[in-house]
Amino acid sequence: MDTSGRFDGGYGGRNARLTLTVVALLTFACGDAGTTTGAGPADDATLTLPDRTPTGGESPPPDALPFLDLATRPEAGSTDARTGPAGDGGGGAGGGSSGDDLGAGGGAGDALVDAGDECEGDLDCSDGFFCNGFELCVRGACRPAPRSPCADDIPCTSNLCDEEADLCEVVPDDDVCAEGQICDAKVGCFLPIGCTGDADCDDTLPCNGRETCVDRVCQPGNPVLCDDAVTCTIDRCDDATGDCRAVPDHSACLPGELCSLREGCAPRPPCVRDDDCDDGIFCNGQETCDVGTGLCAGGPVPAVDDGVDCTLDACNEDAGTITHTPRNNRCQDARFCNGAEICHPVDGCQQGAAPVLNDGVACTTDTCDEDADFIVHAPDDAACDDGLFCNGEEICDPQADCRPGEPVQINDGVGCTIDSCSEVERAIVHRPDDGRCSDGLFCNGDEICDPVEDCQAGEAVPVDDGLECTDDVCDEGARTVRHSPAHGRCDDGRTCNGVEICVPDVGCTPGPVEGFDDGIPCTIDACDPATDAITHVPDDAVCSNGLFCDGSETCDAARGCLAGRAPLLDDGIGCTQDTCDEAADRIVHAPVAARCDDALFCNGAETCDPAAGCRNGTPPELSDGVPCTVDACDEANDRVIHTADDARCSDGLFCNGAETCDAIAGCRNGAPPIVDDGVACTADACNENADRVDHAPDNARCADANVCDGVEVCDAVAGCREGPRAQDGTPCGNPGNVCTAGVCGPGGVAPNYTGRFNVDDRIVYACTDILIGLEVVSVNIAQFVFNVNAGRLNITPPAGRMVENPAPVGPNFTATLVIAGGCTETYMLSGTFSDNDHWCGTFSIDFNGAQCGLSTCVDQTFDVCGTRAP
Repeated sequence: MDTSGRFDGGYGGRNARLTLTVVALLTFACGDAGTTTGAGPADDATLTLPDRTPTGGESPPPDALPFLDLATRPEAGSTDARTGPAGDGGGGAGGGSSGDDLGAGGGAGDALVDAGDECEGDLDCSDGFFCNGFELCVRGACRPAPRSPCADDIPCTSNLCDEEADLCEVVPDDDVCAEGQICDAKVGCFLPIGCTGDADCDDTLPCNGRETCVDRVCQPGNPVLCDDAVTCTIDRCDDATGDCRAVPDHSACLPGELCSLREGCAPRPPCVRDDDCDDGIFCNGQETCDVGTGLCAGGPVPAVDDGVDCTLDACNEDAGTITHTPRNNRCQDARFCNGAEICHPVDGCQQGAAPVLNDGVACTTDTCDEDADFIVHAPDDAACDDGLFCNGEEICDPQADCRPGEPVQINDGVGCTIDSCSEVERAIVHRPDDGRCSDGLFCNGDEICDPVEDCQAGEAVPVDDGLECTDDVCDEGARTVRHSPAHGRCDDGRTCNGVEICVPDVGCTPGPVEGFDDGIPCTIDACDPATDAITHVPDDAVCSNGLFCDGSETCDAARGCLAGRAPLLDDGIGCTQDTCDEAADRIVHAPVAARCDDALFCNGAETCDPAAGCRNGTPPELSDGVPCTVDACDEANDRVIHTADDARCSDGLFCNGAETCDAIAGCRNGAPPIVDDGVACTADACNENADRVDHAPDNARCADANVCDGVEVCDAVAGCREGPRAQDGTPCGNPGNVCTAGVCGPGGVAPNYTGRFNVDDRIVYACTDILIGLEVVSVNIAQFVFNVNAGRLNITPPAGRMVENPAPVGPNFTATLVIAGGCTETYMLSGTFSDNDHWCGTFSIDFNGAQCGLSTCVDQTFDVCGTRAP
């Protein structure tokens, strides 16, 4: 229950319903259990009842919840209409305390009559506002309203109070309930379940009313309302019996009063021991007596909630104990096929046993129909099929299981057919049997069996073979037809066709001619029809063996086949190979060049002309097209050689190098001789006249403009060498400067610019590229290295060498390094020597360029002093 006094409702629940209730008819069923009311410290035992807030969607039981008696409703005495949210047990318009907990000074926030003012009746205490409740006059003193008139103690409803119309708006909000539950304005969250009658919906709790089945969905009942017309009692319904019971609430009375079940609040004497405070009510705890003040104090309320959602937790006043009654309906998920869920008093909701599906009949398909709440046993004839066709179709009996089918009928009533059932073909077969129709006679034909008309007579055996030279008869005894030839019927009296004979199935056929074959295989024997005479004509083709190279065979009419004469092969040319080509039927004269070869390479390869004989060859090509090679024919090795000759490429000049001949690419330029000897002070040059490279020392290249260290000279091998130093005190450079230890400086200070100098404080700086997050500059310097070379002062690090050119001659120096780029870096070290081993100055880093803005780099300057390292 929300006790914040704010509006937590809304008008958009899943089944939002808006109820407008006229206050004069409004009846409050339930208060927030466990909340006490009063105007100050109790002088008597306070009654605290167990929390019956519903869990799991069950409607809240109305017993043990405070009931507000509205028998004496005052009329509104003000025209100032106000509208504000009452909340679930809120303090009403204008603020005040929330819920049912109204302490001293609580109640209506804008009360016209303060609590404790003298009164004769409730109307004397009214502040004229409807929404903050009805103020009460209790024994001559005004008391604020115990609760808002719109509080219904239903957690899932939002209650609005309309001050102008004196109306309460009750808005159920399904979203406050658990998944699948809906909010009812009378009983709160509940789970709609399917039903077929009112008995399916009975939750066995009489106090929340009689549930009914409407449109196959359970609907909550109207809670039992209990009212004994006594303002200080809490009226409740006992779920065990369904009877109303009244419990005195001493906190509803003034200090020093007790609540009587008949008379209401009445004075009570001071207590002297705990027994004086015992109100005889177990469920509100054990009261004690404060002997010093004579006032009673309430004890701790017995714990009711056992933490099991599906049990109905209650304090049984009659038995003086806490009860936890399992309610199976709180566990139901409204599904039939997973069984009826039950409530275990310790373990909570337990899955029910699913209904038994198997009916013991093997051929039925057993399923659970959730929509119909029914077990279905559907017969399946296919489950009984034994796979055989001829014994009929088996069927499934839902009670008796599989039953055999009726065997198929096979007799077709035709006497000459053989009737059977084929399991292979899964069909009735009627095979005709001609043998059942035969009369045993051959000459009248074969009788046949018609599968519909039964036996049919056969056709007589045909006797005439269509030949005039045969005698045709049917022999019944031999069961055959005979065709006897009569040769005389065929003779035509001619010689060339021989003696005619009668051949069965053919008829008259010419016979052999007498004297027709002469015994010579290669002659063609024939009889001339015109003269009726026999002839023998020779045929050479009969004698041919199909070979060309042994000549053409011929036929002699008396001797038979004669051999042929082979063709002539030799053509008279010595270098040809003469053969007979049997495949091509021709004589071949193939030239053989080897028969002409003189074994010499350089005069070319000789060839054979099939008509003219041997011919000389063509000498090989010598030139390779490369001007600098010498081309020749090597007879000993049978090859042409190309020898590179560098002399043909030389231009006679020394300084551009010696030219060479490449046997493939021709002349190539030579590599010029190396001129630079690596000695900076020598003048290096190539001497064309003398064919050599000269390295002339040049002392001027060694001069450093410091007269104090002597006149430098150039050694052609070692490079610059210092000359004898000037004597100390020799004037040099600017006025006032003199030489000291080879260095020019004022007052005789002549620093040595060669060496390592440790810095007093290490120089550290770094910055990064903000686009890629990488470090682009990193400086970490503990030592600078000074060096003078070729007249310049070089100082390292950082990233390169900082240079001063020319090198300084006094104690002051400034060396610079510039690293160019999108963000140019300039490094500079400036300082002054105080003596030969110490100097001080500044080290700076400057950044300049458009890309510097893409980094964290900014200009830096460091004060620095150096001391020569040992």
